[in-house]
Amino acid sequence: RTYECSTDSILFGATVLFQSRVHRFSVSNPSGIALPYNWRVRARDGRGEAPGLRAYSIAPAAGAVAPESSQEFTIRFAPTEVDAFAGVLECEIPQLSAASPPLAIELDAAALRPWCHFELPQSDYRSRRATDAVLDPKYQVVEFESLGTRVRNTRRFYVLNPTAENFDFVWKAEGIENNDDPFRCVTRRGTVLSGKKFEMVFEYLPTAVGTHESFWTFHIVGKDASQSFLLVGGVKEPRIGTDKPNINFGRLLLNAVHQETIRIVNKEHLPFSFSIARASYEPEGQVPVIAVSPLSGVVSPGGSFPLEVTFKPVEEKSYNFNILCNVKRREKPLLLNVKGEGYKIHTKLVLEESARDDRVLHPGVREVLDFGDLQVQERRSFKLRLSSPSYKRETIKGEPPNVDEDVPAVRYDFIWQLRTQAGGLVNPRQDAPPYLTISPMHGQATQEEETIVTIEYAPPDPHDLEGTLLRMLIPSGPGESSYNLRLAGRARRPAVDFSVSNHDFGPVFVKRGAATSAGEPTSPTRGGGAGGTPFGRLDLVVSNRDHADCWLSTTFHRTPYLDVQLQPSMVESGRSLVVPIIFTPREVGEYRERIEFVVNDCTRSHVTIRGRGCELQLELVSMAMQNVNFGVTVGNQPVNRSVKVVNRSLCALGFTLRDPEGQLAERGVSWTPTLPVNLKPKEQVAVDLRFNPSFHISPFKLPLLANTDFGQEVHLINVAGECHTAEVRLSEHSVLFGDVVFQSTGVRRLKLHNFGDLGVKFRFEVPARAASLFSVEPAEGYAASRDDVDLLVKFHPVRAGGTGSDPVGREAEQGRPKRIRCHVEPNYQQDPIELIVQGRGIEQPEGAVRRVPFSACVREKVTKEITIPPDDKNPSGEPWKINPVLKTEVPSGVDYWSCPPELIVPPGDNATLQVTYRPLTMTLRDEDKQAMAAEAAAADADDAAAADATDASRAVALAKRTAQRRPREMLPEQHKGSIFIATPDGRAFVYELLGTAAPPAEPQRLQATVKCKTPHVQAVEVANWLQESQRFKVEVRLVDPQDAGEEIKLHGVEAFDLPPGRSREYKFNVYAYREGKATARVVFTNPKTEEYLEVEVVFQFIPVENIDQISFSTTCRQVATHPISIVNPLTAPVTFKCECSAPEILRFSPAELTVPPNTEGSVDLLFQPIVVGAGKATVQLKSAELGSYPYAVNFEAKPAGFEKAPIFKAPLGSTDTVQTLKFWHYARKPASYAARIEAAPGHKGPIGDFVIESKDVKAGAAGDEPVELCVDVRFQPSQLGESRTLLVLSSPDGGDYKALLVGYAQPPKPQGPVPIAGGRPGEVEFTNPFEESVEFTIQVDNPSFVVGSRTIRVDGKKSQKIAIQFKADKGKQK
Repeated sequence: RTYECSTDSILFGATVLFQSRVHRFSVSNPSGIALPYNWRVRARDGRGEAPGLRAYSIAPAAGAVAPESSQEFTIRFAPTEVDAFAGVLECEIPQLSAASPPLAIELDAAALRPWCHFELPQSDYRSRRATDAVLDPKYQVVEFESLGTRVRNTRRFYVLNPTAENFDFVWKAEGIENNDDPFRCVTRRGTVLSGKKFEMVFEYLPTAVGTHESFWTFHIVGKDASQSFLLVGGVKEPRIGTDKPNINFGRLLLNAVHQETIRIVNKEHLPFSFSIARASYEPEGQVPVIAVSPLSGVVSPGGSFPLEVTFKPVEEKSYNFNILCNVKRREKPLLLNVKGEGYKIHTKLVLEESARDDRVLHPGVREVLDFGDLQVQERRSFKLRLSSPSYKRETIKGEPPNVDEDVPAVRYDFIWQLRTQAGGLVNPRQDAPPYLTISPMHGQATQEEETIVTIEYAPPDPHDLEGTLLRMLIPSGPGESSYNLRLAGRARRPAVDFSVSNHDFGPVFVKRGAATSAGEPTSPTRGGGAGGTPFGRLDLVVSNRDHADCWLSTTFHRTPYLDVQLQPSMVESGRSLVVPIIFTPREVGEYRERIEFVVNDCTRSHVTIRGRGCELQLELVSMAMQNVNFGVTVGNQPVNRSVKVVNRSLCALGFTLRDPEGQLAERGVSWTPTLPVNLKPKEQVAVDLRFNPSFHISPFKLPLLANTDFGQEVHLINVAGECHTAEVRLSEHSVLFGDVVFQSTGVRRLKLHNFGDLGVKFRFEVPARAASLFSVEPAEGYAASRDDVDLLVKFHPVRAGGTGSDPVGREAEQGRPKRIRCHVEPNYQQDPIELIVQGRGIEQPEGAVRRVPFSACVREKVTKEITIPPDDKNPSGEPWKINPVLKTEVPSGVDYWSCPPELIVPPGDNATLQVTYRPLTMTLRDEDKQAMAAEAAAADADDAAAADATDASRAVALAKRTAQRRPREMLPEQHKGSIFIATPDGRAFVYELLGTAAPPAEPQRLQATVKCKTPHVQAVEVANWLQESQRFKVEVRLVDPQDAGEEIKLHGVEAFDLPPGRSREYKFNVYAYREGKATARVVFTNPKTEEYLEVEVVFQFIPVENIDQISFSTTCRQVATHPISIVNPLTAPVTFKCECSAPEILRFSPAELTVPPNTEGSVDLLFQPIVVGAGKATVQLKSAELGSYPYAVNFEAKPAGFEKAPIFKAPLGSTDTVQTLKFWHYARKPASYAARIEAAPGHKGPIGDFVIESKDVKAGAAGDEPVELCVDVRFQPSQLGESRTLLVLSSPDGGDYKALLVGYAQPPKPQGPVPIAGGRPGEVEFTNPFEESVEFTIQVDNPSFVVGSRTIRVDGKKSQKIAIQFKADKGKQK
């Protein structure tokens, strides 16, 4: 280690005791390592520490000099006694290089003993002195400070006598001519003993504010020694004041009382008394509005005293008072400014009515609020808007109106009172009379905005509001203003009765082997479950006894065990509707369900259903009875057997014994009971079986089943037997000869079959009346076993009228059917075989009937003309009055033809008869004939094939079934009618009318405009063209476009009843997903007559304006989310594209949504506002398959809060603190921001402490991610403490950003070092950190530095250079 030091000796000049001198020197460390040091002072002779060396001190005494740097040291000489001061200042440096000598500096000094020493602190009054006169350095300054005037202030200090002798002293004032000097010396004379101290006392009693100076001299008597003093006194106002400079009571209701507390704070060490001047706030002749308590008091040292200030306005105007508080020993009184404003509530209540304009309600006047007639559980509401109209505020006389004053909002409370008919007050409840809901019931309204009050009336039971009073009280209004509403309205329950409210099905059988359905539950009365499903049925009768039609529906959804067969239907007034309720238990157990019915979408009624599922157990008493064998018998010899059947089920069971396919009955087996049997649980019934065949029966074994009421079959018995007999049958049971001309014979061929095992004789017996008309050949004979006999049946009418005395009776007798009996021997059969014959004898016809064909569409008119007489004219000389006889024969009982009741034929001429054909039913069409012919041919082919494949007995049964087959009922091929016209000349004309009725030509067309995405009920007027009730089967289908069944939903009731000759509306539901045009066809078909009526409805589907309204309210740059759900009813996926009318603030997430088939999807609508304000927008989801889903958006963007900003810290006067603030630009377009500094709310301080470095801030368009903005701000404090300002970035496209800037100013730090060469002038640049121009005083703590001027004035925030010169002390330089 090594060092460098240019100082080797230090010599201090003569120094007066108790004074000090200072010398500075430097030590450099040129090496690369630290240089540790430790200073100490020793005597030159090395004998140790001498007393005089204690006057030396050095700083720093120990430490280390950094590598390649220097350290400055200060050595001070402060003697307290005269002594020898020669010594050496040594520095201990460890590991010092051998080439470097130890560091040692010689010290020497001299001390002077004074006559006395004054123990006074140093004063800087010289630099602060206001006068330009230079103060002689001989004066020592003694400063006094007085808190207020006329206060005695005492200053004490000591004088030390360091000499060995005592001395006397005297104080003399200089230049005092009168007694106005505020200074007084209490110890003017005295003696100071050797080595002792003497206390000097001065008093300062000022009478005026300002700075007072007095010159005094201290003399030592008998010695030529004196010391001049300058006594300086300053009056300081007591630090006493209020904790707040003003009180602003704001706006206060008239006669309301508001009290604030302030404190008089005393920061001095003395108590102060005060008094309040009442005249400063109580104007003469006016009612005082301000009160202060107490009016006087004493504030303790360092304490505070509370004052209560009360404000009670009596007029609607503004008040402003300056309250004076006089403080003792304070020159000026304290001033407290008190402001306030009196106001009263101005209210306005407006009732919104849809039927007319809004109605303004008047306070104090009883208004009527009529809810009208409602149904039970229906809701009806009114909206009232409560507002407070603004009023003109009065200004204080002599003061201009302050347009920028932030007037606080007027707030007032309101409360509703509800009084019933009985006069008592009640709390409105929705579940208790009077069933009113008021929202809000009470609250607080403001002057800036309207308060919406909703009054809803939702009675769940019949109720009447008559006599109910509703009152809105505003307690803070003038005289407790109120609004009175007399409520009117009534609710009644629709007079709809249900036949039962509780029903217990009891035990109901569970179907054997029932499987669980994975699809929609089925019902026995619907298509899916009719095959053997046991069920319980309740026909719930719903009767409408009201004076209006009612809409009936149910919220119940069909379950596997319960089905309520009700489509939403209209129940006419005075009519009833039967609602089938089907109970089909699937498992054994208890069931319970509560069914809810809704009348007119409001009133709800409930029916409770109970039931139990049980197993079917219908069995024989004994297992041995399962097989019944009759053995072998002969015809007409019956055999009887008996068994017993028991019901082991839990519920009654109805059943009928059934022969599958009738095979037992064909074999002569009968049983009792044949009628349905009902068995209670555990009840038995005897079943008697009888085998009484009359023909041959081969051995058989067939089952006898029990068919339950619900169609389920139970195998009970196996029946076996065999019979040998003769079985005789005719090939035909009847013979119809038709019309046979008299004197001729009609012949028909028959066969007599013997299918039995035994031969028999036969004989035909013809009745006596028919013997002359009918005969059979052969009349008797023998039929061998399994043989046939050919027979001839003959009809031979004698002549028309017969041969008897009554020809008319003979003709009628001849046309009637006759019975011919065939007797067999032996008689194996109980009854003879009968043959029915019929025929009629006629004369040859002389003329033909004229035919008139008609052809028309059903329910349309066609008219034809018939000439009377057809081939001739009226030969007489008088007109003929003819009355045509018109008759519709097919179909009977109707009148499809019409004509005038009377026809006039003029003489010698003919007349025209107009015949009108208007069919109400259709005739058989050609395609219907072809279809029935094909069905008949197929049936005949099946019968022939079955007959060829069986034996003789099977052929007999087949022939029997064929004979019993009846033709299917069909429409007539033609409508038939006749007109009989008799003329006066004895002639008669007959016209046969033949009509063909075709289907309706064109359907009825209707037009309807329907909004998409909105349920629509379409009504179709239908008239009954018959004079009898008709039940139509209704089919609603889409005909154009045919492939839009998923996009357009049609639903209607499948059955529709029409009273005779009346018209009714048929309603069906329509729902379309996208706009366009579609045609729906409604076909009303009568299943009995197959008549139908078609109506086509052309729908124009238009876009819906808004499906729903979405509301957003959030602050700028914050994201608010609203989910939107959408259902895809199609069987294919649907893709929706999301669009917004304001994409800069609204967007979808995701922007494109694909919804799978028959599922529900969801998309989020995101709202991120940029600029403050409110507005409206539209958004929509579009798809090619389902169209557009539009939504209306109401949004409100509120101002954003403060952005995050860093904390600034800098010393006073510094300008180097710069920080970067980051913001995020969210707008989707470029923007330029203007940056400015504003005053922070609630803070009154200079705003120039913060300077924006980035004046122009630009940002590009933001995408999904925001763009970063950077703003540089410089902090240059102008006052100590905390500073707050507001940084504002503004852009019309990007919005406003605000950041609260907080800076802390620290005490100034020394700057420099500033190098100044010896003997040369230098400059120091000084900046004024304050806002205003300030005069600064310059001081230096080293007499070697001399400034050009002691004071300078620098403008605010400006810089100025200070000239300074360094003059080194020659005595200390080497």
